[in-house]
Amino acid sequence: MARTTLTVDIEYDPKLTDPEGLASAMDRLLETVLSTPGIMEEYGDPRVGEFFVAQAVAGRPRPSQRGDAPVP
Repeated sequence: MARTTLTVDIEYDPKLTDPEGLASAMDRLLETVLSTPGIMEEYGDPRVGEFFVAQAVAGRPRPSQRGDAPVP
């Protein structure tokens, strides 16, 4: 099985949340979507890991220390 990293830009109101809170919310959202039977079947039912906050280093995002364990 191959692995890739996808990047998502999210605009948010810092008065209401923070990057770690958004990552947690996106984990819940993705878990809910992936619990729908057959929703990713045409793509081979890929395993999707957690969202994490990237830090810009020399213009490229880098993962934080949250890890990338797959969602069961």
